[in-house]
Amino acid sequence: MSSTLKSALNRSKPIAFSLVAFFAAGLLAGCSSTGVGPRNGPAVDLAAVQAQRALAPDEPYWPFQQAQENWRQGQLDLARAHLDTALTLDPDYAPAAALLSRLQFEAGQYGQATVLLRAFIMRNPEAPDALRVALALNLQALAEPERSAEVLATCHDQSGPVRTAQAFVQLQGDDFESSLPDVRATVEANPHSAANHNNHGIALLYAGRPGEARDAFLRALEIDPELPGGLYNLAIVENFYFFDRVAGQDYFQRYQTAMGNRPAADPDDLGVILANPVGAQALLASQEAAND
Repeated sequence: MSSTLKSALNRSKPIAFSLVAFFAAGLLAGCSSTGVGPRNGPAVDLAAVQAQRALAPDEPYWPFQQAQENWRQGQLDLARAHLDTALTLDPDYAPAAALLSRLQFEAGQYGQATVLLRAFIMRNPEAPDALRVALALNLQALAEPERSAEVLATCHDQSGPVRTAQAFVQLQGDDFESSLPDVRATVEANPHSAANHNNHGIALLYAGRPGEARDAFLRALEIDPELPGGLYNLAIVENFYFFDRVAGQDYFQRYQTAMGNRPAADPDDLGVILANPVGAQALLASQEAAND
């Protein structure tokens, strides 16, 4: 594998997982277990919610409902404002803390999310594991893998989302090239998890097996056709490993659609690369020449 390809692959890791493994926190925010969020669910009647909120002004559920609909519509500032209100009414309201931490994570505000989640868990020792998983992912994003692993070890249920997150942390660590057996074990333990198949695909890619990696990503999309991480990873594989820019563009466009009205992160500048008429091979050759 060329140094340029390896660099591109390494830079793809945060996006590949931040959109997949973070689904656990989304469960508390009323999102689907796929990581896509409530975009495809029924819209919330904001007028009705506002009326209920007027009748019960001290209930954090109603501003949380408003925030969830604002988030679904891509109105992130409004969503944050309503979540702040919900947490002012009840600082220990888990759904609001989960959704706010997710908004912070998606905005790259890992430090803020870490402060929020750590304080919540300290006040609530029996807080749901999903919040611990969210804290671990934010710590990992802050390049604190040891603390991330420590948080995951405190989870009450060491299966399911926690095991998926543990695979994510290992893939992000220095020993990612030896992660394949453990990541494969998560697939065997839960073959119906799109996130697990996506993680497996990345481990296979690190092992120099791009064809098998593509198959794993495709299996992830069979389970969840709108899994953002799987779509983004396939755009990388098709473009950089099989030099099929058309397929890469298609997966990238599907990724943007899957993100709905929320900002679509693109840490590898795939949108620019895929729009470059010289194609991936020529672009990589020019980058390698510049690095020599």
